[in-house]
Amino acid sequence: MSRCIRRVRLLAAFGLTRRALLTALVCAPALADAQTAAPGASSQRMLAPHATATVRHSETLDVPQAGGASIPVQVELGSWHLTGKKAEIQIPPQGDYIAELRNGEVQTVVDGGAPTVRHSGDLWTVKSGQTMTVTITGLRQNSALIRIFTIKPQ
Repeated sequence: MSRCIRRVRLLAAFGLTRRALLTALVCAPALADAQTAAPGASSQRMLAPHATATVRHSETLDVPQAGGASIPVQVELGSWHLTGKKAEIQIPPQGDYIAELRNGEVQTVVDGGAPTVRHSGDLWTVKSGQTMTVTITGLRQNSALIRIFTIKPQ
């Protein structure tokens, strides 16, 4: 886990911002799997009715910009546990994030767009200010887990 964070910081320090973000995205699953749950280390909150959000790792990174200045960016790795078969779960805007469905099948509608069926392992992005509606659609499935990688400039 710490090797991935060191690599992201090193790439960001040399101004390779795109490569640093790509490395962070590639390392995100490894960070989540390697993260051990220490007492009080993760925070849990109600995201919406039928949805619980858990933050597993949170850190502020300094991302260099052209001209030498850098901006702080808050990155979080967490998950959303959704329950309620056929319930339309309204996820409020969360900033920019990348979502990965970890189990089952759901239908998502991002910001009033077209419904999209997602299967286990699917990745998609949601931009800052957009809402998302999730409906659990899998047969004999009453819950879903979505892993979230959030990026918030500060």
